[in-house]
Amino acid sequence: MKKNLISGIITGFVLLSLNSFASDNSKQSLMSSFSLNNLDLMVSGGAEFSTIGGANVGSGDFRLGAVLNNHFTTALYYQRSVNEFVPVNEFAPGLYTEYQSVGGMLGFTIFPNRMLHATFPVRVGYGHLEMDSDSDWDGWMQNEQHLLIIQPGAFAVLNVTPAVSLYMGATYRFTNNFQYRSITEANMMGFTGQIGLKFQMPVGVIRNL
Repeated sequence: MKKNLISGIITGFVLLSLNSFASDNSKQSLMSSFSLNNLDLMVSGGAEFSTIGGANVGSGDFRLGAVLNNHFTTALYYQRSVNEFVPVNEFAPGLYTEYQSVGGMLGFTIFPNRMLHATFPVRVGYGHLEMDSDSDWDGWMQNEQHLLIIQPGAFAVLNVTPAVSLYMGATYRFTNNFQYRSITEANMMGFTGQIGLKFQMPVGVIRNL
């Protein structure tokens, strides 16, 4: 089931990418598409809402990268939980959990010049879970868990100005098989919701500032 879902997401992403690229760039050469005149700098910040171990988790989400020809995005991202959450099956006094992730992102945007359009990002990164306690009770081992994160998604994007966009959408978080106390692959994987602002400016404009 999981393999079929991943295959479907990847197949849909590739088909949408090829279709949009063919229709929007049929009159452009491949070399001109990679001109610096078509390269933008992108920075974005937002929030992600998900569940981990049955607990609600809010995370700050930051991305820095480049956009080629308004279609292809490559970026680095950093994400960190803003609330100290307690998995539902943990009962140790004063226990709390923190989550963070860092890695890379590739994305493809269709109809980027329209006020309302869509983008399809895929993240691959490193995840980190760590439990700690505010109490003096040391009846459990304080340790941490490292994860592989693969997170495809789909977002609606609203162009507020030529340089500022509002995005909102959902992703699905996949991870490797693991067990970290009561947190497992099963209750780590799942849908997330994201919302945020993206700022984009041509490299040529930045060089002339």
